[in-house]
Amino acid sequence: MPKPTLYTFAKSSWSASARIARIELDLCDVIEERQLDFLKAENMSPEYIRMTPNATIPALSTYTHVYRDTTEVIDYMASVSGVKAAPRTRLTAVVHHSSIDAKFMAFAARNEKELAAKAALGPPLLALTSRLPRIRVYAASPQAAPFSEKYATKIADVEQLLAIYTFSAPAAVMSNFYATSQAVHDAARVFLYETLPGAIGSGPFVAGAVPGVDDFHTATWVVHAGFLSGGQRTDDIISALERRYGEKLSEKLTRFLRAWMMRESFKKTYVGGLIW
Repeated sequence: MPKPTLYTFAKSSWSASARIARIELDLCDVIEERQLDFLKAENMSPEYIRMTPNATIPALSTYTHVYRDTTEVIDYMASVSGVKAAPRTRLTAVVHHSSIDAKFMAFAARNEKELAAKAALGPPLLALTSRLPRIRVYAASPQAAPFSEKYATKIADVEQLLAIYTFSAPAAVMSNFYATSQAVHDAARVFLYETLPGAIGSGPFVAGAVPGVDDFHTATWVVHAGFLSGGQRTDDIISALERRYGEKLSEKLTRFLRAWMMRESFKKTYVGGLIW
């Protein structure tokens, strides 16, 4: 029987959650990892969509089942691991909520100045311009016919975001994008300064002395927020977030981050620096 396969992308924050969990739960010899190239839109191939219709990364396939999002993937890992990890609570659903959506945060900009700076930075615009032609190639293939509606929706979404990033979208679209970005920024602040610290008891992790399932999800979201705030290395996270939000992080959140920085799973996942 083949080993389960974990599909990831090295620069994906939610893939980082699954990769950390795979190490923490001692499953590296049990679950194989296969990296997809998100910039080449490999998650939009007809074969991948046939396996996981939402085209999400990470995903995990076993001999009998496919786990199609980060929550399902990590729940499965926790269920088959000999390492005991506290099960997730509603905190995991909160960190995956659309109000603080990690994917949107990667592109969000609250005004024209912020958008221009982000476009000049490179990664968001590179993701759009490199993925769009490849998605179109996939969409034109005979194998994509059963998924034509999904491809049409995805192409339209990428085209609109590309229009925003090149300042060619209609004024109403730009205004809505800025307003949504501001709302996500405000909600992220609440999560960082209220929700997550409030979920940490004696710490340093949400689950206590050792990480639990909630911790696998929340840690990488915070790192992602740190990168988007200007951090480049793991030791930049705290100062970058404090600059972005204009306020010192709570002692609980600082301890949470420093505890993660000491763990091998975290070091291995972020060996090349922060990821978006």
